[in-house]
Amino acid sequence: SEPRGGFSLVVTLPAGWSSRAVAARAGELGVWVLPGPVMSVTGRDDVVRVAYAAVGGERLEAGMARLLTALTPGRGVLPLV
Repeated sequence: SEPRGGFSLVVTLPAGWSSRAVAARAGELGVWVLPGPVMSVTGRDDVVRVAYAAVGGERLEAGMARLLTALTPGRGVLPLV
């Protein structure tokens, strides 16, 4: 979906991916995202929250590029749970 505004995005991950693994991998690249279980009362592990209100321009572009690198399958297998 395309957001209409706001201060963050909730990104749904592909089936079988762990938001905790994605958050750990992104953190290794200097990007911090919130894994689903931290913000979900049900422990949902298939989403990450990407907050972007405090940055913009080149910093935001660089951060999103790093996040995409973290999501690239070629970096190794992500744990299923």
